[in-house]
Amino acid sequence: MRWVQHYVPEFELDLSGRIHRAIEEARASADAVTAARDTARVVIAAETAHAYRNGANAANHSALAVRRFGLPLHKGHSSSGT
Repeated sequence: MRWVQHYVPEFELDLSGRIHRAIEEARASADAVTAARDTARVVIAAETAHAYRNGANAANHSALAVRRFGLPLHKGHSSSGT
């Protein structure tokens, strides 16, 4: 009987330890997913800002070329940018 009394609590401690580790792993996995999602959001925002800046720079360069050199605008465009 004495062996059973010592064995059962040890098994229960080990079981709760495994459950605790499984919960920690699940939390770490959820944290990793959250971090990946946040990183994707930052990258998308940065790429969007970069593309917008490049488009604005291209429009500015086109308008400058028209003013400076009298280059014709492509059909559908105006020097006012509208």
